[in-house]
Amino acid sequence: MNLILFSNETKSDDLRILDFVSYLRPDFVDKAIRIAFDSGGQLKHVRLQSNNFGIANWINGKGFTDCHSWEKEDDAQSVSNLSKHYTTILLNGPVDSIIAKDKILPDIASSTYSSEMLSIISEIHQHSSSSLKFNIEKLIEETK
Repeated sequence: MNLILFSNETKSDDLRILDFVSYLRPDFVDKAIRIAFDSGGQLKHVRLQSNNFGIANWINGKGFTDCHSWEKEDDAQSVSNLSKHYTTILLNGPVDSIIAKDKILPDIASSTYSSEMLSIISEIHQHSSSSLKFNIEKLIEETK
Protein backbone atom coordinates (compact mmCIF):
# COMPACT_ATOMS: atom_id res chain seq x y z
CA MET A 1 0.00 0.00 0.00
CA ASN A 2 1.24 3.48 -0.89
CA LEU A 3 0.75 5.83 2.03
CA ILE A 4 -0.33 9.42 1.53
CA LEU A 5 2.53 11.57 2.79
CA PHE A 6 3.02 15.27 3.41
CA SER A 7 4.35 16.89 0.26
CA ASN A 8 4.14 20.67 0.35
CA GLU A 9 2.90 23.68 2.27
CA THR A 10 1.92 27.05 0.83
CA LYS A 11 0.39 30.16 2.34
CA SER A 12 -2.16 32.24 0.49
CA ASP A 13 -3.94 35.21 2.06
CA ASP A 14 -4.94 33.94 5.51
CA LEU A 15 -4.89 30.28 4.46
CA ARG A 16 -2.37 27.58 5.21
CA ILE A 17 -2.58 25.00 2.41
CA LEU A 18 -1.12 21.51 2.86
CA ASP A 19 -0.64 18.93 0.11
CA PHE A 20 -0.44 15.18 0.73
CA VAL A 21 0.34 12.70 -2.05
CA SER A 22 0.87 9.01 -2.71
CA TYR A 23 2.48 7.82 -5.93
CA LEU A 24 1.70 4.73 -7.97
CA ARG A 25 5.11 5.09 -9.63
CA PRO A 26 7.50 8.05 -9.96
CA ASP A 27 5.68 11.06 -11.43
CA PHE A 28 2.26 9.33 -11.38
CA VAL A 29 -0.04 10.40 -8.55
CA ASP A 30 -2.22 7.67 -7.09
CA LYS A 31 -4.03 9.71 -4.43
CA ALA A 32 -3.79 13.30 -3.26
CA ILE A 33 -5.48 15.54 -0.76
CA ARG A 34 -5.09 19.31 -0.47
CA ILE A 35 -6.36 20.84 2.77
CA ALA A 36 -6.73 24.56 3.42
CA PHE A 37 -6.93 25.81 7.01
CA ASP A 38 -7.47 29.29 8.37
CA SER A 39 -5.01 30.73 10.90
CA GLY A 40 -6.90 29.07 13.77
CA GLY A 41 -6.70 25.55 12.30
CA GLN A 42 -10.29 25.44 11.04
CA LEU A 43 -10.98 23.65 7.75
CA LYS A 44 -11.81 25.96 4.85
CA HIS A 45 -11.73 23.59 1.89
CA VAL A 46 -10.45 20.14 0.89
CA ARG A 47 -9.65 18.77 -2.58
CA LEU A 48 -9.54 14.99 -2.94
CA GLN A 49 -8.06 13.09 -5.89
CA SER A 50 -8.24 9.34 -6.42
CA ASN A 51 -6.67 7.60 -9.39
CA ASN A 52 -9.33 4.91 -9.01
CA PHE A 53 -12.51 6.94 -8.59
CA GLY A 54 -12.19 10.64 -9.45
CA ILE A 55 -11.93 14.10 -7.93
CA ALA A 56 -14.06 15.98 -5.39
CA ASN A 57 -14.00 19.29 -3.55
CA TRP A 58 -15.41 20.02 -0.10
CA ILE A 59 -16.02 23.62 0.92
CA ASN A 60 -16.82 24.55 4.52
CA GLY A 61 -20.46 25.65 4.63
CA LYS A 62 -21.36 24.01 1.30
CA GLY A 63 -20.15 20.43 1.62
CA PHE A 64 -19.12 18.48 -1.48
CA THR A 65 -19.08 20.39 -4.75
CA ASP A 66 -17.61 19.79 -8.17
CA CYS A 67 -17.38 15.97 -7.93
CA HIS A 68 -16.25 14.02 -11.00
CA SER A 69 -15.62 10.35 -11.68
CA TRP A 70 -13.27 8.87 -14.26
CA GLU A 71 -14.65 7.60 -17.56
CA LYS A 72 -14.95 3.87 -18.01
CA GLU A 73 -12.48 2.52 -20.59
CA ASP A 74 -15.30 1.18 -22.78
CA ASP A 75 -16.94 4.63 -22.88
CA ALA A 76 -13.66 6.28 -23.83
CA GLN A 77 -13.01 3.76 -26.62
CA SER A 78 -16.49 4.09 -28.11
CA VAL A 79 -16.04 7.76 -29.09
CA SER A 80 -14.25 7.04 -32.37
CA ASN A 81 -12.11 4.53 -34.21
CA LEU A 82 -9.01 6.51 -33.20
CA SER A 83 -9.94 6.46 -29.50
CA LYS A 84 -10.42 2.70 -29.71
CA HIS A 85 -6.70 2.33 -30.43
CA TYR A 86 -5.39 5.33 -28.46
CA THR A 87 -7.63 5.46 -25.43
CA THR A 88 -7.48 8.46 -23.10
CA ILE A 89 -9.43 8.24 -19.86
CA LEU A 90 -10.89 11.63 -18.91
CA LEU A 91 -13.10 12.98 -16.18
CA ASN A 92 -16.84 12.62 -16.66
CA GLY A 93 -19.08 15.61 -16.15
CA PRO A 94 -20.26 16.45 -12.64
CA VAL A 95 -21.58 13.52 -10.62
CA ASP A 96 -23.47 13.24 -7.36
CA SER A 97 -21.50 13.77 -4.14
CA ILE A 98 -22.25 10.15 -3.22
CA ILE A 99 -19.17 9.27 -5.34
CA ALA A 100 -17.05 11.35 -2.96
CA LYS A 101 -18.56 9.82 0.16
CA ASP A 102 -18.78 6.20 -0.97
CA LYS A 103 -15.72 5.89 -3.19
CA ILE A 104 -13.14 8.68 -3.00
CA LEU A 105 -13.05 9.23 0.79
CA PRO A 106 -12.70 5.52 1.68
CA ASP A 107 -10.00 5.15 -0.99
CA ILE A 108 -7.98 7.99 0.54
CA ALA A 109 -8.67 6.82 4.12
CA SER A 110 -7.24 3.41 3.23
CA SER A 111 -3.89 5.06 2.47
CA THR A 112 -3.20 6.77 5.79
CA TYR A 113 -2.51 5.84 9.37
CA SER A 114 -2.66 9.47 10.53
CA SER A 115 -5.32 9.91 13.21
CA GLU A 116 -5.53 13.63 12.36
CA MET A 117 -6.06 12.91 8.63
CA LEU A 118 -8.69 10.30 9.46
CA SER A 119 -10.45 12.85 11.71
CA ILE A 120 -10.58 15.31 8.82
CA ILE A 121 -11.91 12.64 6.45
CA SER A 122 -14.57 11.66 9.00
CA GLU A 123 -15.57 15.30 9.56
CA ILE A 124 -16.08 16.10 5.88
CA HIS A 125 -17.89 12.79 5.33
CA GLN A 126 -20.43 13.60 8.04
CA HIS A 127 -20.86 17.38 7.75
CA SER A 128 -21.19 20.07 5.11
CA SER A 129 -19.80 22.64 7.53
CA SER A 130 -17.29 22.35 10.34
CA SER A 131 -16.18 24.49 13.25
CA LEU A 132 -13.65 21.94 14.50
CA LYS A 133 -10.07 23.06 14.82
CA PHE A 134 -7.39 20.59 13.80
CA ASN A 135 -3.80 20.22 14.95
CA ILE A 136 -1.92 21.10 11.78
CA GLU A 137 1.54 20.34 13.20
CA LYS A 138 0.39 16.88 14.32
CA LEU A 139 -1.09 16.25 10.86
CA ILE A 140 2.23 17.10 9.19
CA GLU A 141 4.26 15.05 11.70
CA GLU A 142 2.02 11.96 11.32
CA THR A 143 2.34 12.00 7.53
CA LYS A 144 6.09 12.51 7.07
